[in-house]
Amino acid sequence: MEFSKEQVNQICKGDSEIASFFHTL
Repeated sequence: MEFSKEQVNQICKGDSEIASFFHTL
């Protein structure tokens, strides 16, 4: 699955753990 930067930013604001997960990709 691919996410746009805006979607990732929204997720990052909602959940720091998910944000860290995206950074590891």
